[in-house]
Amino acid sequence: MKEISFVCKDNFILDSKIERIEIDKNIVLKITIEPKNINRIIEREYFNLFKDSILEPAFTTFNSKNEIEITTMLDPDLKELLEMAIDDINENTILDYLVDKNKNQKNDIFLNSESWYILDVKQEEILPDFLKEKGSIKTGFNTKWLEELN
Repeated sequence: MKEISFVCKDNFILDSKIERIEIDKNIVLKITIEPKNINRIIEREYFNLFKDSILEPAFTTFNSKNEIEITTMLDPDLKELLEMAIDDINENTILDYLVDKNKNQKNDIFLNSESWYILDVKQEEILPDFLKEKGSIKTGFNTKWLEELN
């Protein structure tokens, strides 16, 4: 699992771990963040997470224990630019590119939170002891970007 930091619009640095990269007609990045940062993302509308883009606003409260899972998608207008920057574009080359830029050029457009759209936010719930053996439950919300940009 690789780590990258996003530069947000107020110059806040958001540390994240890349869980997965998917490429189809869009480039999707699945990351995890510390729970302390989710309220800031929502309040300051990082990653194009505007108030009216949250489809289930009642599910924007998260516990302070478990990591937050976020699915983001690269702004479709930037996909071609990324394809020009990387010779053989695939999940591994995108990961290497982002990690390299994170080390050497933090102001790269692809490390700017506004270059990405949050599609969904999820977190595993803390269950009572008698339910832990039964499995897990994730709660969170989807955004309108999940439908509009895909």
